[in-house]
Amino acid sequence: MVERYRRQLLSVRATAIARTESVRAYNAGQIEMWRQLRDAGVIDPSASRKFWNYVHDDRVRPAHVDVSEFNPDGVPLDASFAHNIPGWDGQHPPSEINCRCWLSLDAEQQTAEAA
Repeated sequence: MVERYRRQLLSVRATAIARTESVRAYNAGQIEMWRQLRDAGVIDPSASRKFWNYVHDDRVRPAHVDVSEFNPDGVPLDASFAHNIPGWDGQHPPSEINCRCWLSLDAEQQTAEAA
């Protein structure tokens, strides 16, 4: 019985780590892509805002909803989100273990004259 519990606990922990690190890699990749588009002059940095999104279900943590509510107009690409989560830098999800949040970007393309 103890061995079965140990295996189950290891599986749950592995899933949590995999989910958290997958969310981290996905969102860090998104940020890097948007920065490269900005640096290449494809998107207008003055008209680009990143937004915090969360899963609208009964498992979402109130602090994750708060991040979205604290930043209704989004934040500039290199800015941190206003939040109430200790130990997190506010740049991008995940903010905690098992975080399922993600970012979206509202950006305008540069015109040929502006680029």
